[in-house]
Amino acid sequence: MQIFLKSRVKKTLIPVLVIILVVAIVYGLSRTPQAQAQVTISSSGTVTNATGRGDQNHLIYAVNDAAWWMFYIDSTDNTLMRTQRSTGLSTWVAGATLTLLKKHNSDGANFAVAYANISSNDVVHVAIFYCLLAGGNPCDAVTASTDREENHVRATISGGTLTWGTESHLETLATSDTSHTRDGVSVAYDSSNKIFQSGGWFNDTSPCIFGDMKGAVSTNADAGSSWTAGFGASQCINGTGNTQRHSVMASLGSGNMVIVTTNAGSGTFTDLDYVKYSGNWGSGSATSIRGSVFSPAQDQNDFGAVRISNTNVELVMKTGTNTFELWSYDGNTTWTHKTDPATQNTVAASGIFLATDNTDFWLFIIDSDAANTLRYNKYTVATDSWGGWTAFETTTQTRNWISGYQLVSTNQIAVIWSQTNGSNFDIVVEALSLGGAAARAAGTASEKVRGGTKVRGGVKFR
Repeated sequence: MQIFLKSRVKKTLIPVLVIILVVAIVYGLSRTPQAQAQVTISSSGTVTNATGRGDQNHLIYAVNDAAWWMFYIDSTDNTLMRTQRSTGLSTWVAGATLTLLKKHNSDGANFAVAYANISSNDVVHVAIFYCLLAGGNPCDAVTASTDREENHVRATISGGTLTWGTESHLETLATSDTSHTRDGVSVAYDSSNKIFQSGGWFNDTSPCIFGDMKGAVSTNADAGSSWTAGFGASQCINGTGNTQRHSVMASLGSGNMVIVTTNAGSGTFTDLDYVKYSGNWGSGSATSIRGSVFSPAQDQNDFGAVRISNTNVELVMKTGTNTFELWSYDGNTTWTHKTDPATQNTVAASGIFLATDNTDFWLFIIDSDAANTLRYNKYTVATDSWGGWTAFETTTQTRNWISGYQLVSTNQIAVIWSQTNGSNFDIVVEALSLGGAAARAAGTASEKVRGGTKVRGGVKFR
């Protein structure tokens, strides 16, 4: 009898153990990040960089609408800003268009988007820059060379519909220069839901002269259900006299904001500068982050930042063909050089995209290999360590201008890029599913993403 019972126990345990093992394997796989199939959102025609800079948040996730929204321009009609909506990143439907006050010049880096969930209202603010094409051809052939303007527009999303407000004018650039186009525009919410907007290419008197970065703050906070439009006068942020074409802002709480800009001209940088806003931008005197320059200079598209908390903003800058540096900001006066990611080749000027779950962050780049492989590397803040480079999309395509939504949403990181399609370009999206990551609580009034790096640049900012 004893032998028989032992035999029965063994026969019973074997299938049970097999089931447990299978469940464990499946659970383990479900917690491993998995890439979904890439999907083309839309064609941008001859616009090569419709996806914008990595932190300009042309893609957002509207919490209350439970849908993704893409903002873009194309070459079909240069008077329109277009939108696309998707509830699952696989099927996209055209949304409302905005008729722009002036013609765009086919440059996706000339607008930035900031999203916030304010009192259960999905609210979007868009910063727009109008400029001249290189060589002297104006964006709008009927305007004078002085018509280089910085504008702003608000939109709300409800019931699957996006409704545009009225586009307003912030400032006119009074210059006859026609050799530059990208101004580094960014937009973000502060902790009280006031709107911050920055942009370069202003030609004023000292301390802000041609090419310097200026910023403006909305007179009123956005209440979600309504907003009284209007901005205070622009102030000088970084008066270095260089051509700053990329800026990133991040909320630090208590109405404070940090902005990161480039230090050099000719579309490159050899160091990054920052200014902390505490009621004003100061006198236009920015502070170096590195404290020394590197060589050779890198394209101004090749840095990005992401907000983890009021006391932790993470920044990655490319410093060479295959080298990067990671710097961490404490929200006050200190930037600390942390552990750098392993070397990795990238396409020159293709951008850096950072996304966060408000604890750690993921770094995405485009490899310069023959396939233009998309790769990512996860950084764990608590241990100051990287997980290593992992292939995300390996199909052979010509890719550039990587970006995405900087906040993990529906347990996914949504990545977008511009991809060659014959003589035109497509806007393509792919999601990295984090599997076992904790689901976000939807409808939280304080949940926000900032533009310009919604850093909410467009990063989740408070």
